[in-house]
Amino acid sequence: YAVITGGTGGLGFQFANQLAALGFNIVLIARDVEKLEKSAEQLRQSYEIAVKCIKFDFSQGEDSRAWIKLAEDLREIDIAILVNNIGANSWAPFEKQTEGDIQGLIENCIYATTFMTRIVIPGMLQRPNRSAVINIGSFAGEALVPTTAVNCASKRYIHRLTLCLAREYEDKRIDFLCVIPGLIDTPGLAAWKAGTPILVSSPESVVSAALDQVKSANQRGNI
Repeated sequence: YAVITGGTGGLGFQFANQLAALGFNIVLIARDVEKLEKSAEQLRQSYEIAVKCIKFDFSQGEDSRAWIKLAEDLREIDIAILVNNIGANSWAPFEKQTEGDIQGLIENCIYATTFMTRIVIPGMLQRPNRSAVINIGSFAGEALVPTTAVNCASKRYIHRLTLCLAREYEDKRIDFLCVIPGLIDTPGLAAWKAGTPILVSSPESVVSAALDQVKSANQRGNI
């Protein structure tokens, strides 16, 4: 299975489509049950694969009981690939951001990526074939952008976490990739696009490039 957080739309659903096309069964994790079922049905109709849906609200990241339940739901699944696609943005001066704004960024970026990875690593270590963890970062983590301090810092965290884990598990048949895109043509970009001559990537191209990197890293064995 490939497990994809935030897999019901945008970049996440494109990962689901391209991985399903490669023959992976899919686990979609998101908080909206209706979107989960709709996305799962699209995948089942397009590919001869199994699709599992798990409802989980990553904005409740400090609820340890919720994480324990999620870990139990995933324990018996042979997870070859994890795509950490959950994220959040906030565009406001730091002093005007509420505690909820900041907490949401930390929970959806830092908590989600860290604890999802922690859940799947033990199982990946037991797999005879290679596994992969794909973390979705952002160019914001490499930049210094006013009004986005916590957002940029959270994305930088994802990048450094990925690099450190890649070093830690480099001889354990687990490959780590941090995708650092610029702007992507998803619904969340609508407010940026009006009259702004900026370079925007398609979800299809970003996912294709990421999976090409995983395939290249996997030449030493089979995922």
